[in-house]
Amino acid sequence: MDYYAACSALGIAPGADMTQIKNAYRTLSKQYHPDNGGEGDTERFTMINEAYTYLEKLYEMNAMAVSAATAVPQQRRSKVIGGAVTAHPGSQEARERRKNFEKKAKAEEELKKLRQRQEMEERRAKLQEEKAQMKKEKDILNEIKMIRLAHAIEAILAPEAKE
Repeated sequence: MDYYAACSALGIAPGADMTQIKNAYRTLSKQYHPDNGGEGDTERFTMINEAYTYLEKLYEMNAMAVSAATAVPQQRRSKVIGGAVTAHPGSQEARERRKNFEKKAKAEEELKKLRQRQEMEERRAKLQEEKAQMKKEKDILNEIKMIRLAHAIEAILAPEAKE
């Protein structure tokens, strides 16, 4: 298990502090505990425990590294994950990537909302057009009825006028 998979398993953002990790672990472990029932809960519960254990050990190692770093300043190093070099989860580069990711996600959400608003406006316009069309058809039918009524009255009165 790697750092990002563990964060994903607990449903937290990379760079979360230990308090957030503990809260997420407690919530999920209560939800997916095998005693609560349901299918697949044991597997999910095991994965949550592994993720929490991994992150807990990682933060303990980081705490030891930080205490060692304060004694002798060291430069943060990158990690190699799956052949790709990534920055340390707490580094400035990782924070900037996270910010960019969040900005992109927010922009995509705004675009999605804008498209939904446009679709709603198009539906409203279409409904208004349909209502207007139905009103025109109703008015035409009423005119036809009036003309027929006028013809009927004329037919009734026409024989009387000849007499």
